[in-house]
Amino acid sequence: MGVPITRQRFTPEEYLAWEVQQLDKHEYIGGEVFAMAGGEDRHATVSGNFYMALREHLRGTACRVYMADVRVQTNEAFFYPDVFVTCSKADAQDRLRKREPSLIVEVLSPQHGRL
Repeated sequence: MGVPITRQRFTPEEYLAWEVQQLDKHEYIGGEVFAMAGGEDRHATVSGNFYMALREHLRGTACRVYMADVRVQTNEAFFYPDVFVTCSKADAQDRLRKREPSLIVEVLSPQHGRL
């Protein structure tokens, strides 16, 4: 997780309105907003492989697979999982956030574990 953005606390609605105007991605936890750090090629390769395998496996179903550019909302947090799956009809209608993921995949970076 990155460094908190210097600003007053955001409500979830303020965060969403602000975030769609930003060039970089930010995660939101309990009113605080954190800039996302960039990744490396190994991380992108592993994430991409998960995405492709899940997408192929779920082809023809109502489930959708998303990568790091789509945010998930859980209670008072918004974050960008590396890969996630949702089969929710409500999620299919919401373009700004998904709230009912069935599976979340986070690829660990070298400082947290081996790739």
